[in-house]
Amino acid sequence: MNETINMILERRSTRKFKPDMLGRNELDAIINAGIYAPSAMNQQSWDFTVIRSQEKIDLLNENSKKALAEMNYSNSHDHIFYHAPVVIIVSFHKEAMFPMADCSATIQNMLIAAHSLGIGSCWIGGAITYFTTGDRNREFDIPETHKPYFTIALGYEDYTDANRPARKSGTFRFLE
Repeated sequence: MNETINMILERRSTRKFKPDMLGRNELDAIINAGIYAPSAMNQQSWDFTVIRSQEKIDLLNENSKKALAEMNYSNSHDHIFYHAPVVIIVSFHKEAMFPMADCSATIQNMLIAAHSLGIGSCWIGGAITYFTTGDRNREFDIPETHKPYFTIALGYEDYTDANRPARKSGTFRFLE
């Protein structure tokens, strides 16, 4: 198989990170891969907030865990970002045509790009619960025209798990 397909098939979510900070060039490459994702009507409705401050990541973690608890959702992890040194909040423009599809495509591009650079990643949804009430965008420098969609935890993997779950089979069919 070719290199791109191998990257897609090998990539898995990382849930244990080393504390080492990612370089600016690596982050720029990952974000640039996201910017080149397809989007409905080429609206490119996404916006990225890159958090490299552990204090801000911990604040988002604590507030998100409180918001999840208020929704009666328990999270067994002590840190919803798994202590990753970088978190990216992916937001979409509120007036975009299909913003969730746009952001999902950009996130997938970013996850694959990170893997290709030897960087672990995890697509995390629970943090967004914090942004559902009040004026939270300002705290994280998110434009008022945008709504946070999902987050990505990024960092170097602190383990290699050879027993990662297999993918489900039988989930497609051909109509000819």
